[in-house]
Amino acid sequence: MPGDAYARSRGIRLSVLATAYAQAGELDCSLRLGGESLRLFGRPQSVCGLNYLKIYTDSLAPWRREPAVGAYLNDVRHLASQLTTAA
Repeated sequence: MPGDAYARSRGIRLSVLATAYAQAGELDCSLRLGGESLRLFGRPQSVCGLNYLKIYTDSLAPWRREPAVGAYLNDVRHLASQLTTAA
C-alpha cells in the first residue's frame, strides 16, 4: 500500500503482527514492527491507532525492564500526548 493514504491501515496490521511476535517471544522483531507501526500512526494523527498500540504495549510486559522496550514505551507516551493535545 503506497503513501499516507493507507498509513493507518498499515499501522494497525503492523501493530497486530508486532503483538504476535511479542507473544511468541521474538522481542527484536516485535520492536522493529512496533516502531514502524508507531511512525505510521503519527502520520495521520490517528487517535484510533492508540488502541492498537495499547494492546501491543501490553504484550511487552515481560520485557518492561529492557532498555529498548523502555525507549519504545517513551515514544508511545510522546505520541499519545501529542495526539490528545491535538484532539
